[in-house]
Amino acid sequence: MQKGRLKVRISRGLFKRKEIVVPANIRPLEARIKKSLFDLLEGVFEQRIGLDLFCGSGALGFEAISCGAKRVYFVDKSKAVLEALRSNIHTLGIRSQAKVIRGYVPEIIADFYQQGLKFDFIFADPPYYQGLATKTLQYLKAYDILTSSGILALLCYYKDIKGNFSRLQLNNHFSLFREKKYGQTLLLIFNKE
Repeated sequence: MQKGRLKVRISRGLFKRKEIVVPANIRPLEARIKKSLFDLLEGVFEQRIGLDLFCGSGALGFEAISCGAKRVYFVDKSKAVLEALRSNIHTLGIRSQAKVIRGYVPEIIADFYQQGLKFDFIFADPPYYQGLATKTLQYLKAYDILTSSGILALLCYYKDIKGNFSRLQLNNHFSLFREKKYGQTLLLIFNKE
């Protein structure tokens, strides 16, 4: 391990207690938020196909695979992030269950839609202060890549979505069934209406 690199631990399932490396300049998701998310979605991942947008360390996608997900697509635009992600995939021995894609998330969403790909669960944890939470919801509405019984979990800076949220609720085809705030992080879990 390089000096100064963080590691986070997978908290449940097949890879419980195994560590993954967090790439430099990545804000790792707090363990309590990840635990809460997976407690809320227990049983959702078994033999399902998922998408981890703005994947960073891949902690959410790896946790889902550890809980029985059949396959997870990991998307990020940073070359350094994806190199660390590939190293974590190798360490966990899950190459057949993980697909890594480099690109700008809104464009990748549109590409998946054009390919006819659908996902049973989608994680989106965009960088703070860039308006990407709202933009991601808009793209996921315009390019429907979530299965009819699918779940969308959005983690964002609460001020990034404040003010736009009521408009998004009215116009989006997602139904919010859980909202929880942890400090400055807002967890929103949607299903299809």
